[in-house]
Amino acid sequence: MAKKSTTNAITQFTPASLKLLREEIEAALAAITKKHGVSMSIGKISFSAQQCSTTLSMVAASNTGEAQNPEKVNWDKYAELFGLSKDDFGKTFQDGGKTYKVDGVAPRSTRFPIIVEREDGQRFKFPESRVKLALSIAAKAATKAV
Repeated sequence: MAKKSTTNAITQFTPASLKLLREEIEAALAAITKKHGVSMSIGKISFSAQQCSTTLSMVAASNTGEAQNPEKVNWDKYAELFGLSKDDFGKTFQDGGKTYKVDGVAPRSTRFPIIVEREDGQRFKFPESRVKLALSIAAKAATKAV
């Protein structure tokens, strides 16, 4: 039996096609999260022209039945190892004239373990010393503003 041809068939993986696929996969995962309370996310996508791979992370619902943020669960587990507080997750700070939000931790990355998201959605890894300093400056600025 011949396979049905589709007009939207991806014949090669490119950054643009993977961006589109990621958006569709995340939308599908959001529906599953809503239905089952399991938080799901895909990781970085490695690819060649004909093949790609990624990871799928899932975190069980909390005791209240709410979906948990896998990055927050990981943060709560490892933040103190890097001298940061559980409360630092989601805080924003300025660095080089840009605004960043603390978005996770990569505990096996000793030089750049703190994952931050820039205001345009791009994610970076920062050293914990840089994040601690920036959060301290942000806290002092917030105190002066009050």
